[in-house]
Amino acid sequence: MAGLRATSTSKPSRQIHRLFIFGVVGFGSEVKTVPSPARSINLFPVVFDPILVVARAFFGFASRSIDASSLHWRQKLSISLLQALRKTLNPRHTFAHSRQRLTGAAVKDYCHDHGLEYDSITVELPEHTSGHDAHERVPCPTLHLVTPANAPLDGPILLYVHGGGYLNPLQAPGHMPFALQCAASCAATRLIVLEYALSSEHAYPVQLIQMVAAVKYLFHQAIPGATIDAGMQPENLIMAGDSAGGHLIASLLLHVVRPSPYAPPMTELSGEQGKQLRAVALCSPWMTMNTTDASFTANDGNDYLSAQQLDVFIRLFEPLSTEVWASPIEADDAVEAWKAAFPPALTATASRAVKGPVAKRMLVTSGAGETLFDSCIKFGGELLRADMLVLDSDEKVALVTSKELVLTIAPDEAHVQPVLDSALGYAHGRSMTAVDQFLRSV
Repeated sequence: MAGLRATSTSKPSRQIHRLFIFGVVGFGSEVKTVPSPARSINLFPVVFDPILVVARAFFGFASRSIDASSLHWRQKLSISLLQALRKTLNPRHTFAHSRQRLTGAAVKDYCHDHGLEYDSITVELPEHTSGHDAHERVPCPTLHLVTPANAPLDGPILLYVHGGGYLNPLQAPGHMPFALQCAASCAATRLIVLEYALSSEHAYPVQLIQMVAAVKYLFHQAIPGATIDAGMQPENLIMAGDSAGGHLIASLLLHVVRPSPYAPPMTELSGEQGKQLRAVALCSPWMTMNTTDASFTANDGNDYLSAQQLDVFIRLFEPLSTEVWASPIEADDAVEAWKAAFPPALTATASRAVKGPVAKRMLVTSGAGETLFDSCIKFGGELLRADMLVLDSDEKVALVTSKELVLTIAPDEAHVQPVLDSALGYAHGRSMTAVDQFLRSV
């Protein structure tokens, strides 16, 4: 894991600062303006007390240090700091700060600061008679192209879709090193980061429309610097995403087998030979559109993601509970849709005409300490029928390399723990190691 080893040489104080920035997206003592108005969010000058945050983080870390948790002290520190920030700031505060730097600027600045080759493409939306409200203009998505350090000339492309409840842009201190490590693990020749519309301005299904357009573009158009003057083959595309990014990838996979009325059918993918993604990796995917699962109560003190935050995300995303692309584990047709996307293993007597899975291999990670734990288990265990691995030993982690469809559970880890680990330069978390080994094996 060379990429992470390089990161881990940073001074502890710098790593903590990066996590602090990740948690609040560049806090100063006061923010008086926010770019672009937002729906249903009242914005006002934000003042917070950093001493209160530090004090709360210290007491949280101290209590975690004496518990029986299997987490490394850096992981405990990251969760304690984010919990302190969330207790000090309400969602409106966090929203105001998040808009200081949107995804495009965050990726571009990160690449500049780290000497990485960067380019971007604005993707035109394909013509389609949509069921979406014609009065709302769907903005064109942007693909941010990053060439990882020491990237091979010939290899797959990694498309990364960031999380943030569809409300927050990419958080470079955590998302970028995690995405780059994923790219290094699968020896990707290029990392592509999708910039999609945020729910404060554009609700569901805008993001799905953009995702379909972006992936179709990759299949039909040559990207700058590519070795071929044509679009890529599905077998050369790997997708990875965290939280809401995992939801958006899941929505795309369901659109393949159950085309939505909002975007053109994804005929480039079907599960047939030559029309399958090489692999998909979802880190703590946000799959439920409610906050009633028992894990929201059971893990409220363990995770930094609260039911209150998720309620805000849901309200602004405006999902339709009857549509599987919005509610991928709770819609009435969710079971059948996922069975179509990842059919049960074929028997020796099965017809060869039966299609295979949309992706050849898939990994779903979840922390046992996260509030979304129950929904991740329902998704991976019940709907995907994936092999389940509890990552309580190095031997269990190593088993991900032999699985085609696998759900991993990391004891005590919080929501998107690998992204937090990446912000602190910690390379040895259970989920982080599982993602690394899985991608190395695809």
